[in-house]
Amino acid sequence: MGISLGTTSLYVMKRVNILSFLIAISLLFIVGCSKDNPINAGTSAPIFNYISPNWISQYNKMDMHNIWLIDGIDREGYNYYFLPKAVSPNTCSERFNPNSNYFQSWFGMYTLSDNSKGTYAIQNTELNTMDIIKLGISDQKAWLNSFAGLDTPTVYLDTTEKISVEKIVIDNTNGWKISGRIISNADVGENNAQNLQDIINVNKSLWEDIIDSYQQIGLDIYIYVWYSSENKELNVAYYNGVDFIDKNLIKHKTIDSIATELQKMVNNITVQE
Repeated sequence: MGISLGTTSLYVMKRVNILSFLIAISLLFIVGCSKDNPINAGTSAPIFNYISPNWISQYNKMDMHNIWLIDGIDREGYNYYFLPKAVSPNTCSERFNPNSNYFQSWFGMYTLSDNSKGTYAIQNTELNTMDIIKLGISDQKAWLNSFAGLDTPTVYLDTTEKISVEKIVIDNTNGWKISGRIISNADVGENNAQNLQDIINVNKSLWEDIIDSYQQIGLDIYIYVWYSSENKELNVAYYNGVDFIDKNLIKHKTIDSIATELQKMVNNITVQE
């Protein structure tokens, strides 16, 4: 994913299929997504009224249509996602630090527009859980391909773990909460691009004594789904922690340490006026 701060843009691009189709993944820091300068909730942009101090407060916006289309998901939509902050003496996000509770963590939200087929993943008021999970799997594969430099990343649903689905109320609307686990490569490894902007410039010394290059890990995922009739969009908020055993045979499982703040962040999302 590429970064833009002010007028400076970085695009990380990689060939992703045999037709030489190029995906440009852009980390675009957008000023004005916070509570202090809200965006019209009638548009496709959600409002994030609370972001934990441990996370960069500006979101990154990415058009997801071409990424999802590679996996057969022909929907227009966007991804609004956040990165954990850096902690001194490191200058990159704690997302890339295997000793951090925020290692490999994401927080964000997809919005998917209705089309001639109706609302994505909902039919007769029933939610297709796997269709929702596929959004994240497709996104993760594209990230590992473009950022991590993996030609054939491993990302799949862990079927040994039960998928939980419950009905909830979110943003004053009836919706669903999904939890489960995805198996994935970590995004730190030998092919990480260098000379990037500090927040995504991963120094090999940060991870090489702790975790194998692109080691397979478990991602404990939590997904919140609701429909906004005012936008004619499906909203899919998400966050995750990580579960892995490091080179010293120490087990890391982070979700219990970060779930409270991430849940508060989800609870403060709105797409309503």
